[in-house]
Amino acid sequence: MKTMIIDNSLSKRTLDENVKSVEIIAYLQSLFEMGVRYAEMTTDVFLRLPPGHDFSKVILRITNEDDLYYVNSFNFAYVTLPANLTQLAPRIKRPIISEIYLRGSDPFTVIKMFKKSFDLSNVAMIRLVDNFDDDGEVMRKLVKGFQDKYIWPVDICPLNKKANALAAVYSAIFAHADSVTMRYGSSAKFAELQDYMLNFSNIYGIMPSQEAVMALCRCHALHVLVFGKPSDSETDALRLYQIVPHRSVPVDGILSLGYEERTLKSIRNGRQPDSSYMSPLIEKLRSMQLDKKSAKELSDMIDSYCAKLFK
Repeated sequence: MKTMIIDNSLSKRTLDENVKSVEIIAYLQSLFEMGVRYAEMTTDVFLRLPPGHDFSKVILRITNEDDLYYVNSFNFAYVTLPANLTQLAPRIKRPIISEIYLRGSDPFTVIKMFKKSFDLSNVAMIRLVDNFDDDGEVMRKLVKGFQDKYIWPVDICPLNKKANALAAVYSAIFAHADSVTMRYGSSAKFAELQDYMLNFSNIYGIMPSQEAVMALCRCHALHVLVFGKPSDSETDALRLYQIVPHRSVPVDGILSLGYEERTLKSIRNGRQPDSSYMSPLIEKLRSMQLDKKSAKELSDMIDSYCAKLFK
């Protein structure tokens, strides 16, 4: 069974005060096109979306008892319930992801205690959150042991305190975990989704599809509009002009400076961007062995897509 990917970038992060629902929807769509199965969000994000929106790929994260007002009224795929709110489980009619922070404890001991203390009969998945060891054999024993012992699917959500969250994600996938949770745009706390996407392709020498690259670039661009700031991504900080680690300059040897935040802010305000401006988005495409013309054409397609959102 293929391991599904959950993105939690819309969970516990502050939105830009001027963000539009169409921008959030476009950001969600780009995540799904990158390979994300479900997007997790809190109610402050959910309430900015239109009531008729399809929430079948959305996980609502419960942060307090007041969130129960919305839980059973919409077709959320799952509801994430942190361990400290597990007492609310009987009042939730949607499938529950029970989130357990292990904090270095043995997961089987913790779950055994939970089973004694709470009614987990309507729990559909267990999420284990911890600074996991990235050793593949350790992760394999954890995942297999969990799957052999319990009927619940297991979601592995590595924290990045030891700067090894991405390696732990790979170990979880190779161990056939049912799900992994990452975050687009930042590796400060969780494994970084775009870093996973790019490095996974480099490990196996397989470049992402054109559709996935476009979705990645749209996410990078829309992040500015949704959160009001560029992503604080390690990938973007370390590789401003390249997407493939072994290439340091575009194939035609020409570098140009700029930043797509200025372009998208101009589009949102109804102005056309400077025609001489070339963003790192284009440079990233060019570093994938695209020549300048092809990269510009692909970038124009992305800009056209984004421009339609703001008209």
